[in-house]
Amino acid sequence: MRDTFALTTVVLLLVSVALAQSPGETVFTQHCVACHGSDLAGHTAFGRKANIPDLRASVVQSRSDNDLIASIGRGEGHKEYPHGFLSRGLSIVQIKTLITYIRSMSTVTAPVKK
Repeated sequence: MRDTFALTTVVLLLVSVALAQSPGETVFTQHCVACHGSDLAGHTAFGRKANIPDLRASVVQSRSDNDLIASIGRGEGHKEYPHGFLSRGLSIVQIKTLITYIRSMSTVTAPVKK
């Protein structure tokens, strides 16, 4: 009986760790998914209206980390939709984990400039 309970506990812990979000995915889910969609494609009602690019595509993936920090963190280049997450409570570390997550979802196979 104890062995079964112990084994069940270990299996449940492993499953919960496997299903846990990365820090970047957590930030994305909390701050970005409403406009960019869970697949990062921008196919939400607002995403279509504001012509949000697919974050997995080369137009985004080919940008340098510094460009993405400026865009996401300070809102540079955004006219139709709000960004500037550094002034809205996110830290530079959170922005960088978000960029790591976005890059991990890339449909681009070529190396990206850092």
